[in-house]
Parts: sequence; structure tokens; C-alpha cells
Amino acid sequence: MSSANRGDDVGQVSSAATRLVGAGKLLDPLRLAHVFVSPRVRAVRTFELLLPPSTGVVAGKVTYTEDIAEWDYGDYEGLKDQEIRLVRKQRGLDSERRWNIWSDGCEGGE
Repeated sequence: MSSANRGDDVGQVSSAATRLVGAGKLLDPLRLAHVFVSPRVRAVRTFELLLPPSTGVVAGKVTYTEDIAEWDYGDYEGLKDQEIRLVRKQRGLDSERRWNIWSDGCEGGE
């Protein structure tokens, strides 16, 4: 999943929010009883872009919880795969084969 904190990603999420969020739309903030958000940077940022305070979701209706946290990227949080590979290469890692999230995992994370 790409991070929702960069140019194109922000534009995509903002465009989706315009189409999907609001009174009578798929995500009607006034009809939300409670929102649970993963504490991961990209999840929080995506939530903030989709449902900013101006949409009417009040702080008391939002819970940030590890119980629904997706993958823990550790030191790679917020980086795209190309950036992770560059960082690892600069550190002298992966000289024999490319980094693979499934077999190599994430430093400081899962």
C-alpha cells in the first residue's frame, strides 16, 4: 500500500473524498457512529484526508487502536518500496538479491 502523504497519493485520496464523503454519499459523516483507525502513519493520514474535522466527525467518535493495525513497517514506515530498496542498498544490504518484504521483513517492524 502506498503512503497517502505525497503528491499523487494526496490527490487520489482527496479526489475520492470529494466523490465519496459527504451528506447522502457512501461515507456520510453524520451517520457514522464510530470510526476505528489504525495508528500507522499512512492510515492516519488517509483518514485525515478523507474525513477532516470540517466533515463533522468529532474527536469522541474516533479511536486510534493497535487492534486493527495492519503491517508494522518499522523503520520503513511511510516509505515506498523503491525508497526502501535505496536505503537498504546505501547500507550495503541486498547485494546478492533484491529485498523482498515477505522473506526479509522490515527492520524495526514485522
